[in-house]
Amino acid sequence: MPIIVALAPLVWWFFRKTWRELDHEAQQYRGALLASGGYDLRPAVMLVMVAMILTLQEYYGGRSTYDDVIRPWLSISSSSGSHAHQLARYDELYGYAWWSFTRFAGYVILPFPAYKFIFGRTACSTWACACGACSSTPGIYGVCLLFVLPAIWLVSRQPDFGTYYPFYKNASRSYFDLLVWRGCTSLSFSPRALLSRPMARALRRSLGSGAIFSMCVPTA
Repeated sequence: MPIIVALAPLVWWFFRKTWRELDHEAQQYRGALLASGGYDLRPAVMLVMVAMILTLQEYYGGRSTYDDVIRPWLSISSSSGSHAHQLARYDELYGYAWWSFTRFAGYVILPFPAYKFIFGRTACSTWACACGACSSTPGIYGVCLLFVLPAIWLVSRQPDFGTYYPFYKNASRSYFDLLVWRGCTSLSFSPRALLSRPMARALRRSLGSGAIFSMCVPTA
């Protein structure tokens, strides 16, 4: 927390002009929209969709669903001795694999078809432009890394960090455990950007710079 508080003024100084431009753009857009009698449905649709995705992940993407539904199904499918032994050995890893799949499904598989069904062709441009922004501004990501990497290093030196991470305690047991676990984490954390950027693009015209902070909510 002290690191975040210390960096906040620097972040504001670096991005203040961009945020002000977004606010001016949103003001002009909303003024024209109100004058024409229109209404921007994108913020409401996107925020409701995100709330539903997070709710589904909370209640059906955790360990309890795996214990109650997925493991019994795997147990029936793995009735032979060798498969039953493998299930017992990798039971925890399978649980995290289910957790990762539900995150990927929530961030990638479900949002785009739903948004495209509601808004048609404009949904494709929202996702394409938002995802293409990564390659168009590589310098900003490099500057952010200069601040993030030292902060990560400082946090990793704390004693409670090692007791919490990695979630999967058997990641060092074998290369199979390590590679599958790294695949699970990549599958769950990386796709968040595929939702957060289209979310910011869908909200920016109505919320201005507020879209940036709204985008951070699903990641928090």
